[in-house]
Amino acid sequence: MMKSHPNGHLSHLNRTDGSATLSNEGYQVVASVNGPMEAQRREENPFEAIIDVVLRPLAGIGGTRERQLESIIERALRQLILVKRYPRCVFQVTLQVTQTHRGDLINDKAVQAHKKLAWVASLLHAAILALLAAAVPLKEIATCVVIATPREAMGREPIRNPSAEIMSKAKSLHLLCFTTSGALLLAESEGECTLEEWDAAMCAGRATCCRQLPIGEIGPNVGLTGV
Repeated sequence: MMKSHPNGHLSHLNRTDGSATLSNEGYQVVASVNGPMEAQRREENPFEAIIDVVLRPLAGIGGTRERQLESIIERALRQLILVKRYPRCVFQVTLQVTQTHRGDLINDKAVQAHKKLAWVASLLHAAILALLAAAVPLKEIATCVVIATPREAMGREPIRNPSAEIMSKAKSLHLLCFTTSGALLLAESEGECTLEEWDAAMCAGRATCCRQLPIGEIGPNVGLTGV
């Protein structure tokens, strides 16, 4: 079966500073951004802006899984947004899940751990698109890819953006997010792998996310710091 290409729509919601809808591989996420807005006194940071990420599942109310995903997205966005330009302000990022695979509700406690990585990629991409639509000043943008390390019977080469079936059978999974300068922004892994398999996954992730950069310009395995 052929994979579908990601499909996005920008600035389609009213009463938001920026919005985006991202559809990919059976998942759909609607993201909205409001800000910078004045933060409440008890929450404000006198030196930089606050990033408030809220994840709403397809059905029911959010739980521990949603809070964990919110934390991952918040940490990544904080490295991209010029937060020090907006002290005592807040950026509100709302992520609404509107479509998912059957039986793959994000707040289902029985959902397998590997599906979290596919969700993080979709959520982060949707959030970045909404930030761009809202004209929020960014240091740079980033892209994510899920890499599967196959078992011996499946071959030896890392698999980029694997299907749900391949993810369920893989030896390990790696979510890698690189910025436009080639710096590693986010890395989340599930399963077991050797050092050589990890290096192969990193090379495959760089080749996918940083293909516009000459090899000599790809950055180190570090997050962003500075402004």
